Amino acid sequence: MKKALFLLLAPLMAFAACQSKCPENVKTTQEAKMSAEEAILTRLSVRSFKEGAEIPQNVLTDILKAGMAAPSAMDRRPWSFVVITQKERLKALAAAHPHAKMLLSASAAIIPLATVDLSQPGMEKAFWIQDMSAVTENILLSAHSKGLGAVWVGVYSVDERVKAISEFLELPAGTVPFSIIPLGYPAGQGEPKDKFDESRIHWEKF
Repeated sequence: MKKALFLLLAPLMAFAACQSKCPENVKTTQEAKMSAEEAILTRLSVRSFKEGAEIPQNVLTDILKAGMAAPSAMDRRPWSFVVITQKERLKALAAAHPHAKMLLSASAAIIPLATVDLSQPGMEKAFWIQDMSAVTENILLSAHSKGLGAVWVGVYSVDERVKAISEFLELPAGTVPFSIIPLGYPAGQGEPKDKFDESRIHWEKF
């Protein structure tokens, strides 16, 4: 009886101990969860990061898993990814893009790549652009839900950027760098914009 009572009370005792000793910012798994709607409405572009703060590899893997959960035309999934975490590589990547200086303080970068030949053939071939847009947005939302900051840095379809990033990553022909997503822990607290505009909504017809 005593053993059964102990097994029943042990989790509560451990939680009470954590409440008295753990930092205030430590949350239970349930408290730390963010709904999809909350992630969408509170996400913002972050361009300034705390330097020296590493992102665990399993967190980056989870973010990539979210990216690959994106919708894809005819389920072709034309994507692959390069992940960069080395500071010197991040610095060199920043030099290869005219608007990616935030990489200098970022902890990591994810570069979604499209293998165009894997996309839907025929007149729908260009749907890979929509696929890669969905991937990039999923990554941004997943990063935000995990307390990270991120920003969408455009690469495609500016020829000079595509060429520079392709050369930097030594990409094979037919593989296109779509975007760069710098990641890190935000250096400050930003406020998300309320972008809802009811005047942009038309019911049944324009």
